Amino acid sequence: MDCGNLEAAKEKIHLVFEDDHLFNPFKQLETQYLQEKYYRTHFSLLEPSERVLGNNYARRNYGSYSKRVRKEDCVYDIDLLESLQSLLRCQHVVDQITHSHERNDGCLGDFCDGSFYKSHPLFSAHPHALQIVLYYDDLELCNPLGSNTKKHKIGVFYYTLANFQPSKRSALKAIQLVAIAKSKYIDYYGIDAILQPFVASVQKLERGVVFEVNGTQRTLFGTLVVVSADNLAAHLIGGYKSLHTAFRRCRYCMATSNNMASKFTADEFQQRTRHTHALHIRDLSDYMATTYGIERDSILNECAYFHVTEGIPPDIMHDVLEGSVQYEMKLFLRHCLQSTPPLFHLQTLNGRIHSFEYGYVEIRNKPSILTYGRITSQDSQCLGQTASKLWCLARFLPLMIADWIPEDNEYYENFLLMLDIVDLTFAPVTSSESIAVLREKIKYHHEAFKRLYGNECFTPKMHYNIHIPDWLLRVGPLSKVWCMRFEAKHQVFKSYTSAINNFINIPKSLSMRHQLHMCYQMLSRDKFLEDTVSVSSGTEMEVDSYSFMTCLLELWPNFGDETVIRSTSATVSGSVYQLGCMVSYRIVDMVPQFGELIDLVSHLEHGVAFVVQLYETVCFNELYHAFEVDASEIIVGVLPGSLLDYHPLMKHRCGTSGELTVVCPKYDLM
Repeated sequence: MDCGNLEAAKEKIHLVFEDDHLFNPFKQLETQYLQEKYYRTHFSLLEPSERVLGNNYARRNYGSYSKRVRKEDCVYDIDLLESLQSLLRCQHVVDQITHSHERNDGCLGDFCDGSFYKSHPLFSAHPHALQIVLYYDDLELCNPLGSNTKKHKIGVFYYTLANFQPSKRSALKAIQLVAIAKSKYIDYYGIDAILQPFVASVQKLERGVVFEVNGTQRTLFGTLVVVSADNLAAHLIGGYKSLHTAFRRCRYCMATSNNMASKFTADEFQQRTRHTHALHIRDLSDYMATTYGIERDSILNECAYFHVTEGIPPDIMHDVLEGSVQYEMKLFLRHCLQSTPPLFHLQTLNGRIHSFEYGYVEIRNKPSILTYGRITSQDSQCLGQTASKLWCLARFLPLMIADWIPEDNEYYENFLLMLDIVDLTFAPVTSSESIAVLREKIKYHHEAFKRLYGNECFTPKMHYNIHIPDWLLRVGPLSKVWCMRFEAKHQVFKSYTSAINNFINIPKSLSMRHQLHMCYQMLSRDKFLEDTVSVSSGTEMEVDSYSFMTCLLELWPNFGDETVIRSTSATVSGSVYQLGCMVSYRIVDMVPQFGELIDLVSHLEHGVAFVVQLYETVCFNELYHAFEVDASEIIVGVLPGSLLDYHPLMKHRCGTSGELTVVCPKYDLM
């Protein structure tokens, strides 16, 4: 290099180091305003918009005196169309929308397999139209037992797309925010005022909206298909009266409190339809509102393709787990404790609940200790358990108490019948034949329930169960649109609250914090809805000395490397598999076959593979409500995506001397 070029290079280097950005690269991000401006410019941050609902007056203290000031009541909205546009910048989202996951075997696995989708005029004309699922609930940000109860209670509205495969849709980042407002504003101004911009966006989408997809302009259609909510929120958003003030308490039919407890199939009731709903709205008055159980015509009915009589299904988390299952379990345990002599004592039962081998799979859902006061209380139907803990207790209770129950005990048999109903209701894939069986089981169960517990109240949630079969046919498995995953999103906002530690205009803070987090998630657009796989640290193993190499070659025919990594656990799309767990392998002769995970290997290019020792399924043991299994000598290689079900399970020992090995699936697998 000559002297001239050297001097020129030195000058360029000198100029670079004189740049202020090199010495202070965060100069343009020093304040919150500058940070948000940068995010808007470079990362397409979608900010919440403030909308004033009205005004109120409050007294504010200024030292030794106070002054009456006017305050604005605001709701914070995320524009639906802009939110969809943000999603459509991700290729994975576009792929999910353009590639339907509709089944072709006659079974129902998601919304797209139900009769509502197949006969829908918009989806018939535009198969790739957006299928919007709306959710609403109230969220208590503070300790519900503290002095500030309800002071900082907010109403949150989320949405997701039923176009996504269920495994993708369950990811919290697939659940988007629609609006946040204080609950007292929703009560005062009405929920229709909150939903007005959302409905206006849906109406535009029904007529077609131009989005930018893969760099080109494309017109997409869509509509609201399902509203997911608990009963209180569902009645509010649907325009129905609350349960304690209505003569007809069901939002699906014209049942009254009296005939709810005497008719146990949906066909025995007059169903609510668009036509009957319009007639009731036309004749609405204070008296007729109580008679019909309707307060107003919901703003959601302004959507061209949605109606509250067709789009608010029962939520099986609240109606089944926290409703029928919890209630019957309480009555059954009360019967066992108060029989003469008692079938078992509460202290002994709590001992078994405490010492039961839940394994790593269910240890987070380990039930709380039961109290005699809750079991025998006449004023409450609650056992003090969360929905997850109730599901865990219901599944394993037969293993804990079956040896205490006399043969042909009607109360226990009816409890087992309820577990059959749970298995069929929560099945991720169902069929018209299974739904017909479910319909009959619900009828038989309710008839026996009334005969056994005649003096107990037949609750509205038990009546809602009779409508579940019809909704399964209409929208597919209800576990794909239930509240459980939406309520998991609540924990995100509670964590924001703890981090912010400031309750001044908390809806604004939470909505902005959420949008910043979603902006961060969108930075990895290529992996936004990608299945995640991670393995624990392991040991490198020579292929030649690996004893299960033949199993791997069946899975990876072109495998030619010399080493693999052996690990003890792997996480695949949120499911954690550890050595020793049981997996659902396949259906053999109309019964599920299970296997024990005995080895786990991974490779950078080929991914993760399981080495599984198969078990033979002996029978389904009705007494324990579980499958009896025996270990075989067959060992196979399995890819996680080819399993019959993604939930890892555990094997348990039961019987008078622990002679039986059983597996308890979470739901029906057939």
